[in-house]
Amino acid sequence: MYHRSACGHLYRDISLSGLEPHTLYHFRVRSRAQGTIDGMSGDNTLLTLPETPNLLVNGGFEAGTPAGWTYFGASDGVYEGPWFKDLRAVEGRYFIGWATNGGTRNGGVWQRVSATPGKEYCFSAWAWTWCLNIPMYNLSVHIGIDPFGGTNPNAPGVVWSPWSVNFDRWHPLWVRATAQANYITAFLQGHADSPAEWNIYAFDNAVLTERVQRFNVRGKVTAGDFVASPEGFPVEVQLRPAGSTEPLRTEMLTLDAAGNYTLRDVEPGEYDIAFKASHWLRAVARGV
Repeated sequence: MYHRSACGHLYRDISLSGLEPHTLYHFRVRSRAQGTIDGMSGDNTLLTLPETPNLLVNGGFEAGTPAGWTYFGASDGVYEGPWFKDLRAVEGRYFIGWATNGGTRNGGVWQRVSATPGKEYCFSAWAWTWCLNIPMYNLSVHIGIDPFGGTNPNAPGVVWSPWSVNFDRWHPLWVRATAQANYITAFLQGHADSPAEWNIYAFDNAVLTERVQRFNVRGKVTAGDFVASPEGFPVEVQLRPAGSTEPLRTEMLTLDAAGNYTLRDVEPGEYDIAFKASHWLRAVARGV
């Protein structure tokens, strides 16, 4: 669907499917019209919403303090905008920031949480940087996970996102790691290479979640005395907890030429799957 903005620009809504929750994606947009040169956007990012609870305490700093977090290196404070450059929180009222006039003020915060060894965890945060009278690449930020639960940001086992220069804009950072112990540690860190008239960086909306692994369930439906090709034949599929008649999900799927179906994005577990096609009684495959 196309829309026209207040300033006359034409834009279009596009829906994307099959994306993992709480995952950072990079994408480009290409425009094409007959008789013209293709247009290509720059790199864009999209951070999908999480489906599981945030494991961090005070991840958005809405307590108005750094409660739940521990400083390393230089400390500063939690702020309510407008701050430098009229900076305001991504959501809510507060964010954590570092600012120095004529120095570097390198440091960050960490938070340690319980984890399950072997489980994968995703960590994201929004970051902002700004410096004055020095190249913007002087100041960068990143986030990390120590899968062993340590609290030293210089430990070799910490898994970091790439250093990022988010000059004068909030931008999402993301990293994931597999827990190797009963605790993992989330880090937010900023670093200036050289003193400047101003070096300023900030973080907001830190979210740590356990990644839920999903699978596709595939099988074949035989529709009794149906003799035509089953390709495109609609079948109602219910995903139920094993032994239950209450569906967790109900979807209309279409069969391929061999009668095969695919039920996507199913979490690990044991299920009963019920099938119902027009003019046929419901059939149930148990203990899938």
